[in-house]
Amino acid sequence: CDDVLAREPGAGVLAFLATRDDCERAAGLLSRRVAERSGAAPSPVAVRTLHAHQSRDERAAALAPPPPHQRVVVFATDVAEAAV
Repeated sequence: CDDVLAREPGAGVLAFLATRDDCERAAGLLSRRVAERSGAAPSPVAVRTLHAHQSRDERAAALAPPPPHQRVVVFATDVAEAAV
């Protein structure tokens, strides 16, 4: 993920995982890693999940553009892809 973000300014990442739990676990791990690296500075990455158990509003928020100076990393299930 770091390599893609370094090579592609302004790019986001959409990663498909097998289950909702996998998405939640990956999002938690990445969020902690980003927090460790950025310290007290604002996070450069907006980490989001996308799966079928979310409401329509939650799914829309997962795909919304990031705040200024952030990139988006979305961990999604293939079922969520069909729900969007």
